[in-house]
Amino acid sequence: MYLQLIVACFLLPLTVIDIPHFTTVDDAALDFNELMSHSDLVIIAQAVADESIENGRIIEQYHYFEILESIKGGGHEAISIKTHALYQGDIVHEVSKLTTYEKGAIYLLFLPNQSGRYDADDIIILKESAYNGESSFALTDSGINQMAGEKSQHHFNRESLLNAISSFHFNEIEIIEAEISVNEK
Repeated sequence: MYLQLIVACFLLPLTVIDIPHFTTVDDAALDFNELMSHSDLVIIAQAVADESIENGRIIEQYHYFEILESIKGGGHEAISIKTHALYQGDIVHEVSKLTTYEKGAIYLLFLPNQSGRYDADDIIILKESAYNGESSFALTDSGINQMAGEKSQHHFNRESLLNAISSFHFNEIEIIEAEISVNEK
C-alpha cells in the first residue's frame, strides 16, 4: 500500500501539464519585446533530423536544426532541442512538450542562452508558412494546443517581424504587434 502511495505521489505531479515561465501557448500573449529581452540567441533555422533514445522508462527525443541566420547572438552552426516522455507500460504519463518539427521546414527560435542544446520547455518556436499569400511565422502547435487539436491562428508577417526584431536588437525600438500581424482577408 505504501509503495502504491509513493508511486502515485511521484506520478501525479508528472500528469499535470506545467507551462514554464518562458513559454506560452497563447498567441495573444506573445510579447516579442519580452522575448527579445529574455533571449540570448534568436535564430532562423531549418529542421534537419530527429533522434529518439530510450533509457529504461524514459524516452528522450532530440530535434536537430541547422542555423540559417543569427539575428541575436551566434557562434553555432547547429542546435539541438530535447523533448522527453516518461512511460509506464504503454501509457504516457508525462510529455515535456509535444513537438513535431517538420524536416526541411524553417523556424524562428527564441532561446534563453547560447549553449546550443535546449530543452523544449525553455524555448519559443515559430514556424514559417504562407498565410493569405504572405510569408509569415506562427507559434508552433505544441503543448495544450496540440493536445486539444487546435491550430495556431495568429500569424506574423515574416519581413515585418524580422525587421522589428532587428530594430529592437540594435536600437531597442519597441515591437508593436499591429505592425507585424497578418490581417485576415
